[in-house]
Amino acid sequence: MKKLNKEHIVSQISAEKESAFEQLFKEHYPRLVSISNKIIGDIDDSKDCAQAVFVKLFESEEKLENINNLKAYLNRAVINTSINFNKKKSKTIGFVTNVLNSTSISQFRDLIEESEEESKTWKVINELPPQSKKVFIMSRFQDLSNQEISIKLNISKRTVETHISKSLKFLRGKLLYLCALFI
Repeated sequence: MKKLNKEHIVSQISAEKESAFEQLFKEHYPRLVSISNKIIGDIDDSKDCAQAVFVKLFESEEKLENINNLKAYLNRAVINTSINFNKKKSKTIGFVTNVLNSTSISQFRDLIEESEEESKTWKVINELPPQSKKVFIMSRFQDLSNQEISIKLNISKRTVETHISKSLKFLRGKLLYLCALFI
């Protein structure tokens, strides 16, 4: 008799687990979407909430062993997920409404442009080497002095200055290049 290797056994268990979850999904998904839709009122968002319940269940498989009534558990999970979704959505809508009501169209455009510029800036900052990025963030966003940074990172003050100088040069070059692309 041929002895099974560990990888083969693990892959079989994994395949069975996926097959079981697929069956579970097919059986309960339509009902969960319907329940969610009664709370949210949008079919696409309801599908997302139902899927989120299954993803969470799949990621924490040990929970399955502790669930006495799977149908009731899934129903409660999709209700809670849908309610939380509505809360987040209403906060977002409230924020956008407040911004729209309290700002003129030109101010709103400025806010959007500022947000886009900040996003581009962070993308470029994330391209810095790890140590330079750390030093730059400590300097510019945590308002630490070069001396404080050198003490915290156990590097010389001159090294801190070099990191900041190189980071600024890199950022200027990248951001100027990005600006030139959009002009």
